[in-house]
Amino acid sequence: MEAQPPSRNIRQGIPLGTITLTGAILAVATLGLRGQDDHHTTSKRIPAQKTTSPNLTSEFRGLFDGLEASPDRFRKKLPEVLDLYAKARRERRESTAIDFARTLLRRVRDSELAAESREVIHLHAARTGNWLEAAAQLPFSQTVIDGSRELNSLRISSFLAVLANDVSAAEAMLDRASQLPSLQRVRGEFLERGERLALVGRKLSKSARQELAISGADDLVLLDFWSIFCQPCLEELPDLRRLDRIFRTANGRIVGLTLDTDLKAVERFTKNHTIPWSTVQPSQPLLEELRITTVPCAILARGDGVIVATDVPIRELVDGWQEYALRLRPDGPGASAE
Repeated sequence: MEAQPPSRNIRQGIPLGTITLTGAILAVATLGLRGQDDHHTTSKRIPAQKTTSPNLTSEFRGLFDGLEASPDRFRKKLPEVLDLYAKARRERRESTAIDFARTLLRRVRDSELAAESREVIHLHAARTGNWLEAAAQLPFSQTVIDGSRELNSLRISSFLAVLANDVSAAEAMLDRASQLPSLQRVRGEFLERGERLALVGRKLSKSARQELAISGADDLVLLDFWSIFCQPCLEELPDLRRLDRIFRTANGRIVGLTLDTDLKAVERFTKNHTIPWSTVQPSQPLLEELRITTVPCAILARGDGVIVATDVPIRELVDGWQEYALRLRPDGPGASAE
């Protein structure tokens, strides 16, 4: 098989060809192989949703009252605010923080709090279909370090726009991000994602369907492009395992597509870390058809080969599966595309 072109870690901009084996080992060590033990299970039960925080609304109300009473002293509560913001994002409940976030932006001058608040407002706007407000929050900070915060959140908001049948909104958000001076370091990643959005609604070529064994037997197929040398790829493994368990009851399938050239090393890795789905090396024509030059990248297709989403945020898909499954059904938008 023809050697694959070097790919870059989209969150760190590192060419995969330059990452050493030591780096890969350190990446695995950092990951800690979370969730490895529970992947031997053959249970057919869909895993329960993550436990939510019932008092999240009241906790934000308490912070809101404190902010109104004494904004100057409020900076001391930064750790508490960051913790609650993280909970709201993790539970997909940014709505509980929206009033607080908007008030905080007006009353407190703190770059970190401002960035966190804009991210929460961005995600809330995306979940409610307010794409203009979502785009207006970019960039989250005027002192962007590596753009990872914007890359991660736009992965979610673009996915939500695609599921809302508004690909143009996703394109507009990515286009805005690519033009911002503070995000020029990751401009290429935003542009690449925007180019892949053109694939939504299209049908994989016959040769691609044959290569991926897509014949209509599955309702959904997730194409996960990754590398054993890509730390963000490894960090997604626990969520991919959760998705694999869901797919067992939802007639879905994951196909791992490694951009590594040492297939024996990949085989050892998948065996040692109990990765149950198949992993293959994609052909060059497939990479070109799907416009893959960076990892991680996940593309979701229906069993008939129609692409329904690109650059899928795995954790978001898993956490919101009960909602998203209805939008991804085989008779949904684009199912008849050729």
